[in-house]
Amino acid sequence: MTYRALTREILTFLAGTGYALLDGFLPPQYPEAKLARLLLGMDRKRPRAAAKHTLSSTLHRLKKRGLVTCARHKTNAHMQWKITKKGRVFLGRISAFEKESYDLVPEDGIVRIVTFDIPEKIRGKRDWLREQLFACGYHLLQRSVFTGTRPLPDTFIRRADDMKIGRYLHIASLTQTGTMKTSGR
Repeated sequence: MTYRALTREILTFLAGTGYALLDGFLPPQYPEAKLARLLLGMDRKRPRAAAKHTLSSTLHRLKKRGLVTCARHKTNAHMQWKITKKGRVFLGRISAFEKESYDLVPEDGIVRIVTFDIPEKIRGKRDWLREQLFACGYHLLQRSVFTGTRPLPDTFIRRADDMKIGRYLHIASLTQTGTMKTSGR
């Protein structure tokens, strides 16, 4: 799970529950949580310190950014996590940023290639673009090359222009496709 996805999940969980203890994310009594607890190193029988560190590090980074607060739980040594007002605003922004829905037109059989070269400093927009291309039914050919057989929705193009990434985005249609033949040398 990426840091951004983990951040979104943690903030969504805290926004829905009000507060949580670390064990509250994946309660030990639920069989559905057993595998996740094992992978995150929360199962005492098989500790995985690196995975647990990832979850704790994410929580502490969120605390440092002011998106969550933390306090010791009164009855034991567990940390109690809460989402802050700033965290709720941030969650609303990333939710609106990621939840684009498009009215997709039917496939027309014309192969389209979408390429992009978005700078590292605006990586979040690059990740958004990849997610949206998948949502439009396009397939990954390489990390910054996608193919699809339907036109991209106008709302997608306008959103990319609004985000000021249109200049990094190139779309081409292919009229003929094929495979190179070798002469058998």
